[in-house]
Amino acid sequence: MFGERMFNPPLIAILMIGNVALLLFGLKFLMPKKVFSYSPQDIFGLLNKYRAGIIVSVSILLFHGFVEVFLLDGMATEWINSIVGEDYFTQILYSIEGDLAHSSAQWNTPMLYIFFGAYAVVYPFLLWFMPTYFVLEDGDASNMAIFMYPTMYAIQLPFMLFFPVTNVYKYLELESALELVLPGYESSYYLFTTVNNCFPSLHVAFPFSVMLISSYSENRRLKWFTAACVVLIAFAVFYLSIHWLLDVIGGIALAVFTFILLRWITKRKSIGS
Repeated sequence: MFGERMFNPPLIAILMIGNVALLLFGLKFLMPKKVFSYSPQDIFGLLNKYRAGIIVSVSILLFHGFVEVFLLDGMATEWINSIVGEDYFTQILYSIEGDLAHSSAQWNTPMLYIFFGAYAVVYPFLLWFMPTYFVLEDGDASNMAIFMYPTMYAIQLPFMLFFPVTNVYKYLELESALELVLPGYESSYYLFTTVNNCFPSLHVAFPFSVMLISSYSENRRLKWFTAACVVLIAFAVFYLSIHWLLDVIGGIALAVFTFILLRWITKRKSIGS
């Protein structure tokens, strides 16, 4: 059953084609020219230089996919529900926003496919491409960029476990935009996440944090690209009725807080050295 749900040929094809297309775009328009003159020794040297951040990032992804989702989330949600009741925190968000999120679920086909692409292709691309970019750029903000996702995840983890917020279309029992575009998408996607870890939104927090870190780079194209990704993905998660507006705001706050924290740590280390 696990293998059947995981092996979704249309989804795999879309992810592969989309990521290859974005990779070609990134290599052509975003990647610093100096990268193409690197020798294998140069690349191994950079991997060794940033090995701590790389190891932590990979470990966090594995922990999220196999420990948090399959073990901790279910136990924590059951415990919280036994205390405050099912969807207690989601009800609070809904009482604040009302039908604001529901009103976004009036889909038209072109926008639906554009925002699906942002959610299902652009965001996963950013997860692996941007840390790779900053490692190869080897600039002032490279360490910040590599530790950004692990740090945000560590801050968000208590919210995911003890402040469970169900996504919009599940809570309001709306038709899934994701399934409209690609039937079977959810059965694969929710193998590695849950429907009630929406607040704050990492889908918004990570692109926003990358945009902030890009301010350290002299690459103007990178700055415009990351800013465009923030807008596109933030609108996508709201338009597709996945995240509440407060999730989006919380994601921005998480990104800003993590950026300030890592910048402070970086400055203290530079002063100490």
